[in-house]
Amino acid sequence: GVGFVRVGNSENNVYVVGPAGNPLIIDGHYDSDAKDTIAALEKAGIKAGRVRAVVITHAHDDHFGGAGALAKWSRAPIWAHVATATEVEDPWGGFARPGSVFPNSTMADWDNYRSKAGGPARVDRLLREGDVIEHEGLRLEVLHIPGHDRSAIALFERTGRWVFSGDLAQRGGKGWLGLFTDVASQRRSLIRVRDLKPEWYFGGHGTPLSDVANIQRELGSALDWLDTLEKSVLDSLREKSPLR
Repeated sequence: GVGFVRVGNSENNVYVVGPAGNPLIIDGHYDSDAKDTIAALEKAGIKAGRVRAVVITHAHDDHFGGAGALAKWSRAPIWAHVATATEVEDPWGGFARPGSVFPNSTMADWDNYRSKAGGPARVDRLLREGDVIEHEGLRLEVLHIPGHDRSAIALFERTGRWVFSGDLAQRGGKGWLGLFTDVASQRRSLIRVRDLKPEWYFGGHGTPLSDVANIQRELGSALDWLDTLEKSVLDSLREKSPLR
C-alpha cells in the first residue's frame, strides 16, 4: 500500500499511500522539480483530482517546496504542522528567520531559495500531536518529533508498524547533518521512534527500510552520531585558549 517516486539527482522521497484512485501523498520535494514529480506520479497511474491530501513532514524546502504545485495539479489540500504551515504560506519567513540554514545575504540567495521553496500555498489542515489520519483502512497517528526541525512530524501506523519519519534520521552515521535545532529534542525524538519498534521505516531520503533489526541499527547509528556531535561541541567549549 506504499510507493514512492524520486526525481532529479537527490534522494528525496515523495510517498504515495493507498491506491492510485485515492492516494495520500507525503512530502513534495522542491518546487523546481515539481513538473518531474508530477510526471512521475502520473506515470504511476495517479490522476489529478483523485489525491486525498498532500502531507508535509517538516519545514525544509526539499520537502515542502513542491507542495503548492502538487496541490494545484491534484486539487488536493495541504496538511502540515502549524510551524511548517507558516513557511509553506510565507516562504520568505523561512528564508529570513534567525538561525536559518541559508546564507540570507543577497537577492541571488533569495532567488535560489524561492526557486526551490515555491510561492505561498494555503495549508488547509493543521496536524498536531495525537491527531489521526484515517485513510483507506489505515490509522496514521501524528507524532511531533522535533529535532531535525522544530516542526517535524512522523506518521505511525500501529497495526502494520509503519513509520513515515521525514528526516529524523538520514542514514544517521558519520557525516549525518540531521541536527538543526537542539540535541535534547533530537535525542528524545529518535528514542521515541526507536521504542515504537517499527517494521517499516519510510524516511525522507534513501531507500525505505524493513525489518526491525535494520531499523533499530539505523536509529541507533543516528543516536551514536548525535552523541559524537554533542561531545565535540562540549569539548570545544571546555578548551582553554593557549597562554601567550
